[in-house]
Amino acid sequence: MFTKIDEGHADFVIATGGGTPVFFDNMAYMNKNGLTIFLDVPATGNS
Repeated sequence: MFTKIDEGHADFVIATGGGTPVFFDNMAYMNKNGLTIFLDVPATGNS
C-alpha cells in the first residue's frame, strides 16, 4: 500500500489509524522511508 502512495511524491504527511502499521511490513516501511511519530493519548470518559 505505502509503496504505491510513495511513488512520485517527495514530501507528504500520512495519518494512519487502526491496525495499518501492524499489517504486512507497513511499520518497517514507514520507519525506513520517513519519520514516524506515535501519539499515545489516553482515552477519557469526558465528552
